Amino acid sequence: MSKRPEITKMLSLAIRKHINQRNDPRVYMAAEVTFDYGTSAAVRVDFMRFKPLNNTVSGIEKGDFYCYEIKSSVEDFHSKKRT
Repeated sequence: MSKRPEITKMLSLAIRKHINQRNDPRVYMAAEVTFDYGTSAAVRVDFMRFKPLNNTVSGIEKGDFYCYEIKSSVEDFHSKKRT
């Protein structure tokens, strides 16, 4: 039996902890985020993080987005599957 589901679960937990290490309420995280939904170019990432620069409108506009993709094996890493 493959251990990939267990590896993926462990990596997912590690990424969740990494995304917001200090439990900052200004850091937002979402799982299974799809870009260009409803088009033929749809792409999904496993996790996305958003952290505003500060709590002003300008700070929110200048915030940073980070995308995380979990790969549980070499074969998974080389896979062409994008969604």
